[in-house]
Amino acid sequence: MSDIINYKINTATVTNIAAHLKACEKSFLIELERRVDIDEYSKKMKEYAVLFEAWINDQLAGLVAVYFNRIETKTAYVTNVSVSKKYQKMGIASMLLRQCIEYGLIHNFETIQLEVSADNIKALQFYSKFKFQKSGYKNGYLILERNIINI
Repeated sequence: MSDIINYKINTATVTNIAAHLKACEKSFLIELERRVDIDEYSKKMKEYAVLFEAWINDQLAGLVAVYFNRIETKTAYVTNVSVSKKYQKMGIASMLLRQCIEYGLIHNFETIQLEVSADNIKALQFYSKFKFQKSGYKNGYLILERNIINI
């Protein structure tokens, strides 16, 4: 029997988010814990981001967290894309990113941005499938951007 994936928005608790990020820790090119305090980051996401979630057996299996707070520029910012190792290659990240793009359209956003390491070939390939393009550099990371108006 295959696992059923339940997609939800904004239901995860800070505890769920932190547990998920800690479980995904080794999947990040540079371990997340070396860059941020995971508990504080989880609180910030819960408070300020829209959370696109994939749940399997009451476990947060995938998470895309996006700040839709740049109203004046109509630009959303993806702060996290993660899928637990056990559930990778099931299309979860793709589905969550599609939901994010759809949400942006519905809420009149024009652009979605994110930052990614230039060394993260896997992530760069993933984002290119969604028509993200390089638009600059910031703190050693590539800035990728996607116009969502003209899909």
